[in-house]
Amino acid sequence: MNTGGEVWLNSVGQAVKVPTLSASQLGTGYIAAGSTTLTLSAGSFDSANHVGALVRIFGAGPKGRPLEARIKSVTSSSVAELEGAAFSTVTSGSPKPIWLSGVIVNQFFLEDTADWSSLPLPNNQP
Repeated sequence: MNTGGEVWLNSVGQAVKVPTLSASQLGTGYIAAGSTTLTLSAGSFDSANHVGALVRIFGAGPKGRPLEARIKSVTSSSVAELEGAAFSTVTSGSPKPIWLSGVIVNQFFLEDTADWSSLPLPNNQP
């Protein structure tokens, strides 16, 4: 990991070093919907270098899209806790690629994941 000498402010105004990692596949893994525990079936986490880094988990985001979250802590070489929970389940029987890169500057969901179909609309007839 190369910190590059950059320091950013976190959400509460504390200075933190910014990890910059080249985009590379860390391995394959799985996670349950609603869970923050990511388990690798191939590859390994490094607690000294991977905490704070961004992971992209294919299939774990909204409607099966990629989930991007920071690694909050590394429990073991195959298990890490993420800052954000998965929206969709990636099963251990069909693990997906896990990519590792730098930091999240801003994260937006450009898709409405709520179901508004049962909401009655007002009758605006004159």
